[in-house]
Amino acid sequence: MANPGAIIFDLDGTLVDTVQLRIEAWMRTFAEVGFPAVRSHVAGLIGADGRRLAVEVAAVADRRLSDDRAE
Repeated sequence: MANPGAIIFDLDGTLVDTVQLRIEAWMRTFAEVGFPAVRSHVAGLIGADGRRLAVEVAAVADRRLSDDRAE
């Protein structure tokens, strides 16, 4: 499809349920940077702004993220 007639962005799970993939991606990211994260906590924040999610998970781990780092 070199020239598609339209592109659909499905960011809310209407067409494809990506919630579990997003949770897993966040869990891997937190593990890579050494932040302990609870899967159920991360799952409850799916749908929130990524910066907010990172800041809240960091706070539970008793860490503070700068605005730049949270971004």
